[in-house]
Amino acid sequence: MPGSPPRVGIALCDGLDGPGRPDLAGLRGRVEEVVPDAVVEVVPNLCRRPELLPSLAERTAAERLVVGLCAPEAVTSEFQTWTRKAGLDPYAVELVAFPLSAGGAHSAGAEEAAVRLAAAAARLQAFEGSQPEQLKLQLLSQQ
Repeated sequence: MPGSPPRVGIALCDGLDGPGRPDLAGLRGRVEEVVPDAVVEVVPNLCRRPELLPSLAERTAAERLVVGLCAPEAVTSEFQTWTRKAGLDPYAVELVAFPLSAGGAHSAGAEEAAVRLAAAAARLQAFEGSQPEQLKLQLLSQQ
C-alpha cells in the first residue's frame, strides 16, 4: 500500500540471554507489544555473524533492520555491507548494543532495552532512504 511505513525487522542476538541478563523471551514479547508492526526474531550468535542479515531480511520481508547486539564491539561497517548485500539501503540498519556492566550483567534491563529497540525502529520508519548524492566516498588507508 503506497504511503505505508516500511516494514521493520528486529533481530535480537541470542547472547542477550543468560544469567543476570534480561529474559530474552520477555524482551521479545515486550518489543512486539511496543512495536506491533515489526517482525522480531532471535538469531543465534548474530553479533559475530552479520552475514545472517540477508536471510533475515528475506524471511521477514523487512525493508529496514534493527539489530539488538550483546557485544558492543560489533563492526557497524560489516553490518552495513551485509545489509547492502541483502538489497537494502546500507543506512537502513540500526545497531543497538547492550554492553555488559562491570558485574557481568547487561547494563540495560528488559524494559529499557525494549524502549531503545522501539526508538530505533521508529527512526528507521521515519528514514526516507539515502540518495547517491548523499553518500560520501571514503578511501581506506593502507597500513
